[in-house]
Amino acid sequence: MRDGLCLVLTSTIQVDHPEFLRAGGRTDARLRLQDYVEALRAWIVSQRTVRDIVFVDNSGHSLDALQEVVNQHPSSGKRVELISFRTTGYSETRGRSFGELDILETALGRSVLLKEAAAFAKVTGRVFIPNFDSIATAVAPDFDIVGRLSHNLTWLDTVCVLFRKELFARELLPFALAHVDDRARCCVERVLASACLHSIAEGRRWYPFPVEPRIRGIRGIDNRPYPANLLRARAMDFFAWGHHRALDVASSSATPHPLDRLWSR
Repeated sequence: MRDGLCLVLTSTIQVDHPEFLRAGGRTDARLRLQDYVEALRAWIVSQRTVRDIVFVDNSGHSLDALQEVVNQHPSSGKRVELISFRTTGYSETRGRSFGELDILETALGRSVLLKEAAAFAKVTGRVFIPNFDSIATAVAPDFDIVGRLSHNLTWLDTVCVLFRKELFARELLPFALAHVDDRARCCVERVLASACLHSIAEGRRWYPFPVEPRIRGIRGIDNRPYPANLLRARAMDFFAWGHHRALDVASSSATPHPLDRLWSR
């Protein structure tokens, strides 16, 4: 999907909420800012499919270094929008997960580029996905949600996930905001998984990634690189290929279930 897809990069440069300040985590604002700078540069220079990029930081940090990256590549053909604000309302129950949802809600309300988009890819802003072009060009044209649902469908990996914008704004985000509770382990990954399952039950279309995202960057929780695990990635690629083949993604027509064929006689 090339047309109508916007890339939303989520950011928290200055981490000062207690929940973020875990021992061993990547908490140094200078390191985090450099991560965001390098990732944004890669998104501008090294991917060709998505033109519109929205970078949203919820720590109120200056984005001058990011603007400099944008200014360095005027001929890239990318439209880049930078938004900085500060999330308020953190509590014991509304911690990291609330902050991430607040970024997305703010992006929907403030971003000019996102207003023009039919769908968006939400990606953690400190990472780059070298095979994102392969993902964006191969997703089913009728998707509502594209992402990795795991742990018995209770977990949606939010490092990279694609949403139909209208569905996310109208159904998924309100559900997630109403149920997020980090203290009760109802984190953003769990509440969005629940929201997606509710939507799927109502007829919305979820697909796995057409190819497994190859994530390049440093994890904030333990200050370690995201694992490459190429064997697992190849296995996930094969699963996605089989799933998409069964659904006839190219023609947007799902292969009928055997019971459907019986009922149609």
